[in-house]
Amino acid sequence: MRRPYRQPGLELQPRSGPPDPLAKSLQEDLRSLGYLRAGIDGQFGAGTASAVRALQYDLLTAGQHGSDGDAPVALQTFNRGRVTGLTGVVDERLAACIEDILGDPRIPTLPRSAEPAKANQDALAQVQQLVGLPVPRPFLLAIFLQESGGMQYRVPSGDNADNFIVVGLDHGDHGHPDRITSRGYGIGQFTLFHHPPTAAEVAGVMVDPVKNVQRAVKELRSKYELFVAGSTSGQQADDRIHEIGEKFQTTDDRSTPFLSIFVLFPITSMK
Repeated sequence: MRRPYRQPGLELQPRSGPPDPLAKSLQEDLRSLGYLRAGIDGQFGAGTASAVRALQYDLLTAGQHGSDGDAPVALQTFNRGRVTGLTGVVDERLAACIEDILGDPRIPTLPRSAEPAKANQDALAQVQQLVGLPVPRPFLLAIFLQESGGMQYRVPSGDNADNFIVVGLDHGDHGHPDRITSRGYGIGQFTLFHHPPTAAEVAGVMVDPVKNVQRAVKELRSKYELFVAGSTSGQQADDRIHEIGEKFQTTDDRSTPFLSIFVLFPITSMK
């Protein structure tokens, strides 16, 4: 399907002024492909330009293999020499790349909700009904409020039509600041290091708040075991242990309550 902004000679780039329908269409596509964190309002600002550069980076460099599995296809294969730099500007050649990506059945677009406010209420209700969690519920809910605002989907307001799943974007490669190193999806910020996600990851975990949260709990536990209570100094929160004392050290006692993570890793420091 031809994108509305794929026009000969057109260049979409940061600008002020009234909302631009073409920019709004571009933002919707960038959101659906997991490059724009939030906002479908037709204002081409710094966030949209950053999303464009991140897409350009992947078209130039992204392979299929990630540290946590394989993407369904390498995004670099969609370039075919059309993108040559990280400009943050959308021309007809980049628009053609986006068109090809969206038209490929191997690449799922991110989910969105026709009733996001209700979906968010339902997601929180399902999370509150979970039992047998190895993580204290208040701590878990505080993490979700910090990371996703306690929302599974964005709620449109005013000129902003964004109703896609909440996405958190990490730029952890200091040598390549335009590279998105991982993405967290939904209320529990189900995290993937490969991109794009598979259709099974979208349908099986991303849109299911219970599975989303269960995956988040597993990731929190893994961080605790590997980076707080590990067996070596590289796997221990040595600075926190030094400040607080050895009584919270759990290297040899895995039954120590997980609540100790409150002290070793305050909520403000968790990702």
